[in-house]
Amino acid sequence: QEIFFENSDGRIVLIFPFVEGRVMVGTTDIKIDDPDDAVCTEEEIDYFFDLVAKVFPAIALDRSRIVYRFSGVRPLPASDANSTGQISRDHENRVLKPGGR
Repeated sequence: QEIFFENSDGRIVLIFPFVEGRVMVGTTDIKIDDPDDAVCTEEEIDYFFDLVAKVFPAIALDRSRIVYRFSGVRPLPASDANSTGQISRDHENRVLKPGGR
C-alpha cells in the first residue's frame, strides 16, 4: 500500500513500503538547471521529516534512521508553468519518414 498526496506547496508526496521493512519517502518536483547538481540535500531531508510528522505524528524520526538517499532527474518539456508539478507529463515524439510524412 502507498500513501500519495499533494502537499500544500503543490508537490506530490509518496510514502510507500520499500525493501526489508523499510519505507521510502519522496517527491519529484524540484527544478534544476544542471543534472549534475541533482542531490538529496539536507533541506530536502528536513522537508520529508516534516511531511512524515504531519501524516504520522506518532512516529519519531531522526537522521539515524536514514539508510540511503538519492536524487534522480526526469526531463520535462519546456513550459511557462509556475511549478514543475504543473507541467504536463502528456507529450509524444513523432518520427517522420523522409519527405515529411
